[in-house]
Amino acid sequence: WHIEKEGVEILSGTDDKFVDAFFELYKKTAGKHGFTPFSKRYIKEEINSFEGGAKVYLAKYNNTVISAAIIVQYGTG
Repeated sequence: WHIEKEGVEILSGTDDKFVDAFFELYKKTAGKHGFTPFSKRYIKEEINSFEGGAKVYLAKYNNTVISAAIIVQYGTG
């Protein structure tokens, strides 16, 4: 990743620490933009429903999560 040269670290996983980090940023985004977020339980169930095909990606800068996404890979290719 080019951004790693700038000090941004990209991490991915599915365990609770990744879901928790995603959810904290998701809640802030929901508050800022005025939408109701899904529950953390729903997010965890969504990730688990893809049986390894979904991961949480985090971008961290100076040990702070600055971006997060759930990426789903489905099918082949």
